[in-house]
Amino acid sequence: MGFIVLCSPSILYSQWENFVPPNVEFIDHDLGSTIGSQLHHDLIPDPETFIRDGCFEVCKVLYDRYEDAPVVTDVTYYIEDYDGIAVTWGPRPHVYVRYSTRWIQRVWQNSGGDNDAVLYETTGVLYHELTHGYQQNGNNIPSHAVEGLADAVRIALGYVPYANRRSGGSYTNSYQRTGFFLDWLDQERFPGYNFLRRFNQTANPQTSRPWSWEVVAAMTGVDVDTLWAEYQEFLSSPLAASFAFISHDTDRIVDFEDKSINVIPVARWHWDFGDGAVSTQPNPQHVYAQDRDYLVTLTVTTVAGSDRKTHLVPVPHSIPYCQSQSQDCTGEWIAEAVIGDMTNTSAGSNYSDYTGVTVELQSQEICPISLIAGFTGRTFRGGQYRIWIDYDGDRTFNDGEELVFDSGYTNQPFVTGQIAVPPVLQDVWTRMRVSMKGSDLEAANLTDLGGAATAQYEDSPQNQDKEKAFDNSDYTKYLTFHDHGWIQFRFGEGEQYPISSYSVTSANDYPQRDPRDWQLMGSNNGSNWVTLDTQSNQSFSKRFETRNYICPDQTPYRYFRLNITRNNGANKTQFSEIRLFGSMFLPQPGYGDFGSGEVEDYTIHITKSAIESFEYGFETLPWESSGDASWEVTSAQAHTGTRCAKAGTINDGELSVLSVTVDCTGADLSFWVKVSSESGCDALVLEIDGVRAGAWSGNRDWMFVSVPLVAGNHRLEWSYSKDSSVSDGEDTAWIDDITFPIR
Repeated sequence: MGFIVLCSPSILYSQWENFVPPNVEFIDHDLGSTIGSQLHHDLIPDPETFIRDGCFEVCKVLYDRYEDAPVVTDVTYYIEDYDGIAVTWGPRPHVYVRYSTRWIQRVWQNSGGDNDAVLYETTGVLYHELTHGYQQNGNNIPSHAVEGLADAVRIALGYVPYANRRSGGSYTNSYQRTGFFLDWLDQERFPGYNFLRRFNQTANPQTSRPWSWEVVAAMTGVDVDTLWAEYQEFLSSPLAASFAFISHDTDRIVDFEDKSINVIPVARWHWDFGDGAVSTQPNPQHVYAQDRDYLVTLTVTTVAGSDRKTHLVPVPHSIPYCQSQSQDCTGEWIAEAVIGDMTNTSAGSNYSDYTGVTVELQSQEICPISLIAGFTGRTFRGGQYRIWIDYDGDRTFNDGEELVFDSGYTNQPFVTGQIAVPPVLQDVWTRMRVSMKGSDLEAANLTDLGGAATAQYEDSPQNQDKEKAFDNSDYTKYLTFHDHGWIQFRFGEGEQYPISSYSVTSANDYPQRDPRDWQLMGSNNGSNWVTLDTQSNQSFSKRFETRNYICPDQTPYRYFRLNITRNNGANKTQFSEIRLFGSMFLPQPGYGDFGSGEVEDYTIHITKSAIESFEYGFETLPWESSGDASWEVTSAQAHTGTRCAKAGTINDGELSVLSVTVDCTGADLSFWVKVSSESGCDALVLEIDGVRAGAWSGNRDWMFVSVPLVAGNHRLEWSYSKDSSVSDGEDTAWIDDITFPIR
């Protein structure tokens, strides 16, 4: 059977503008003497508004229009220390709600002192109890259905985690077991039918029919036991939408294939090709009109639910993506790339097109990455890893900050690091390139690359000077008229190399002049030196003998020094040659076109920011500042991170306003607030679409605030204002870590 969507979210909101919330009386029987009472006062500083807002939210779930909701004129809400959770009683229009401070303390202790967990549980419990105040409960409806509907409302409002959903049991088990079943009927099985509202009306005392679960069949045409069996199958049968695509080289034709993972057969496919065209075929072919990238979404639906998957599909362009590849990946390649939650492994290719794989990132996220090399032979020869993101979509990677990770040279077969994702105001789909440039030669004499030699003593005879120690000839020599001294080699500007081994070759005569004790040292500035290897009591058995030594420290350096502290007893020191061996690696300035290694391309999806932490100033969202002084971003007093927003400095009778307009889903706006002001007089006020939603004053440290929003565009305004006299504290307010329910 088919169902009709009764009304859109915007129409729903207009139908509730005249809702009249009840008068609320709050009583604390503990008078702040218990931990639970103290927590309640800290987390819900305005319980009267909290209860009134809760009544509004509950009624919007249960009824189509405010006129349909029962009249509740008064709610007496009190908290006290007793062994239980909460209870609601009293005939309408006066409803009484009692909440246990002992339960509040237990939640706080079990969560390790997490105030957010306490507020989440408290909000959920009170939504459940307020549902009892407004739901229909006539016709002898059983208590398990009453409690199940109350929990279904709590679930619909986001105050029971879906991780609590369990298979088994019965729909008559009450509370969450029944509540999740009703939620599934409302959201998954009969979407658009407003099942919860209709289910609530089956207990309307104005109908004379005795209540039973047969009302479900009367509503939907399917008996409740059959639906329960479908629900159990849904819980045990995960559904994951997925698809593959092949782009033809010409004609802009793309073949799509459903690759969804499911146990229950797919009943419906819905393809959105990103150009306004759609298809309901499982494996369609589509012809595009233009060469560009398209966001394609597949939604698959079974009787157990639905899932969707979105890919960026490139249709052949007149300007292709910048081509880039390695010429040889047989020796070294990228064996594994881990970027955020994405892991991809490969056996290596000169170029790997993984644009069918989407890397999911969040605006302002610090994304961890790790890259592991594959290599042939016993040791990794060294290399350099780089990652680029084409932020501006011009199909190159050479603009601004598009190089987002650079390992520099490393002799390790793996690197770890992170990518700092910048703020974006709209979702971004683009390309990420990952490359690994391998070393081109193994165990080469790196002094052949060229450089400059210097020595401690400039007293060498003609043709036996310091340059002869690095001329790659065993039949020349370096000599100094000292029994000790250092000689060093400096590579070119910007060049640094790791040394895996080195050799010293004896000269043509006088064994007494051979070096005996020395240190090999490295430096990047010629002033600060690190000892890489130490040798003592070395002896050369013949002339022109070359002795090889392993360098245990393979950190790249620009300078290498052989510091000879003792020879074999002569007053002169000489040797024929020093050779420095390592992988010949030249840093690659481009974006991945080189002799060895691998290049991989991925699709990347950056989700627009839902959290404002002010780490990037006021750049994440279209903030506006008005009033007598502008708000500012400050590095003092931040709740988390390094920055937060602070009201402008104002005088008596003035105000400072920070506002933003956002398109929201129907969920909670949450943020952290801190004030230091004259209590009850100078205050920070939050207004939503011109309606006051909360106020804070006095000297209060950071506290968490959560405010429900209906779906649609909303203007959110934080204003700090002063009355006509008196100042206290720092006379200002701060906000931080705002979570927006952005569409």
